[in-house]
Amino acid sequence: MNKLRRLIPLVITAILLITNIYFYQDYHKLDQTNTMFSIPIIVSILSILLKWLPHKPKIDTTIKVITILLVPLLIEMAVELCNNNLLSDIEGIGNVFVNYGIILLIVMIFYVLFASMKISFAITTVILCIFGIANMYVKQFKGIPLLPWDLSVIKTAAGVASNYQLTFNVQVLFTLTIINVIFALLFWLPKAQKTKQRILYRTTCLFLSAAILITFYGTDFFQVTLGATPDFFNQARGYENYGAIAEFFVNTRYLSLKKPHGYDVETLVAQLKENTTSTQTITETALGQRPNATVEHPNIITIMNEAFSDLQVIGKFETDKEYLSFENSMKDDKNTIQGNVYVSTIGTGTSNTEYEFLTGNSMAFLPIGSNAYTLYEK
Repeated sequence: MNKLRRLIPLVITAILLITNIYFYQDYHKLDQTNTMFSIPIIVSILSILLKWLPHKPKIDTTIKVITILLVPLLIEMAVELCNNNLLSDIEGIGNVFVNYGIILLIVMIFYVLFASMKISFAITTVILCIFGIANMYVKQFKGIPLLPWDLSVIKTAAGVASNYQLTFNVQVLFTLTIINVIFALLFWLPKAQKTKQRILYRTTCLFLSAAILITFYGTDFFQVTLGATPDFFNQARGYENYGAIAEFFVNTRYLSLKKPHGYDVETLVAQLKENTTSTQTITETALGQRPNATVEHPNIITIMNEAFSDLQVIGKFETDKEYLSFENSMKDDKNTIQGNVYVSTIGTGTSNTEYEFLTGNSMAFLPIGSNAYTLYEK
């Protein structure tokens, strides 16, 4: 049985190693991206040699320290490669360490729950590598990265996933290789003994992780001092510049909205009644209706076409041929009420324009770049 347990990891490592070498040779030229293959090739070989490394106190301690320091880095590399990114592409070494620190934070949380370094690193590895691969496919299909509020529609995503073709590519191979190497390190480590130091480590992780989470979600300290805010206008750019793990983490802060300071429902209702009354008076005057006349409320059919525009809204200009002749002919029609709708969205994100038009609410009160339907409409 012990021989079989040794043999299976070796076979898996050998297969991944051969596959990595195949992909490495398949490239016609070396560049910064495919030279990343040298890393899984080297660490795969080292993980094979690790099987015959004897267990001694100094060796065990050294490997444990290496595991704690190396595993978060390997996870970050795998996630970033799935993000079509290298660690060197992240802006500033500080952002690299921020992503590294968030990985350690997740490990600490699981250590508090399970009191096992091996289990904590194993769960963190699986979760974040799945996140990296899922983020890669979401970017391919939607053009934007995986965001926290996408998890609320995971059933819908699973329902339409069969309509897309998921291809096994270099990023997935690299991620699987990294997972294999990490698990090789974790399985080699001896089982930790229950000691007073272990209780101390667990307590320290509890208070440290709690302090970080309370500070992040309960205050603006990280936002003000470190600028820990998402790139709402272009989430893909933010993921590439600051790291996928960090950007996903800071986006979780906007999963719920806070009531504005001084918000009062009774005052708001009174203001709405006042504005509604004045609006009705203006409308009745414009249509020549008596104030107490019976007003019909017909069904309104709205056709929203994001590819349609009348550029003369921006400024008048002359053309050799009349354009939009049919639409312009309706301007003088007595049955036509015409005007411009001012919306918050410029360019992409037209579903937010639909949200504003149908609800009368403004995106000005929601985070820039967020999607009202997927994030706040339940």
